[in-house]
Amino acid sequence: VCAVLREESFHLRSPTEARFFRGILALLSVQTRYLVAQSVHEYTVFFERFGNPKPLTPVEVIRLKDEEERQDAFLVVKLIPKGDEVKVKDSTERVVERVLRVFRDFVVCLNDIPSPESRVQASGSKETKNLWGTHLDEQHVVQAEKLIERTVHFNMANATEAVRIYDEYTYLLSEEDRIKEFVKDSSKTIPNFLQKIASFKAVDLRIRQELPGEMRMQMVTVDCRELNETLRSHAATCTSILLEHVAQMNLERNERLCKSFDTIVTAVAKKPTNTTELVDIEQQLEQFRGSTLKDWTFGSN
Repeated sequence: VCAVLREESFHLRSPTEARFFRGILALLSVQTRYLVAQSVHEYTVFFERFGNPKPLTPVEVIRLKDEEERQDAFLVVKLIPKGDEVKVKDSTERVVERVLRVFRDFVVCLNDIPSPESRVQASGSKETKNLWGTHLDEQHVVQAEKLIERTVHFNMANATEAVRIYDEYTYLLSEEDRIKEFVKDSSKTIPNFLQKIASFKAVDLRIRQELPGEMRMQMVTVDCRELNETLRSHAATCTSILLEHVAQMNLERNERLCKSFDTIVTAVAKKPTNTTELVDIEQQLEQFRGSTLKDWTFGSN
């Protein structure tokens, strides 16, 4: 446009020059504003796709079969452990702010285009320095922004409910401390330990079989993969602590059993010199058979 204007000879440096440039300014400004208005419209239409007031809930999404259709989504949020709770990594307010930032950026992206007058010649008033821009307080822009904000808030609230699915698993996030206290309890037997180990194996299996890697809901996909692996890692750590303690308990019992056995062997090998010593040996044997041996062998089962 500017190249053509530089070759203009009829209006430049004539009484009609100012009016001529105002006309060119208006023509180009209408075109750029139309582009922005069309973009606002298309952006709004895109978000209206996610305006179903009754989207599938996280529980309903999990129950879907592989061949069943999922709802459209373009946002991805992650579930993460935070302390002993499960949270959405990005808050609803942060997601809304990011989406609206994109919207606002393209609304004003053509606001600083220099006018033909300011590019062809150094003259030109402040009002005609740039093409007419589109402003965030214009009615159609404000209405579109409200629709987008409302839609994102609604769908993020639905996606956030995914944390409820993990309510029965959050105990794993702080279970290691409780297991460390558990192994310190001298009253616990090996069967008690094996019961605990079995429970962690069972919960690991449930995580693998029942919890999804992702939940694709209306507008938002919830990524659960890292959280699932974290929960499994905590279960595995607790299992390792228990197994190590069971192994140590068995070693200690075996050592005591060996010492008891050595003691009774030494006693039996010693030739009694009188009836009293013979009775003592028989009593030690009976005690070993009836009490000590049963205690140690039961403890190792």
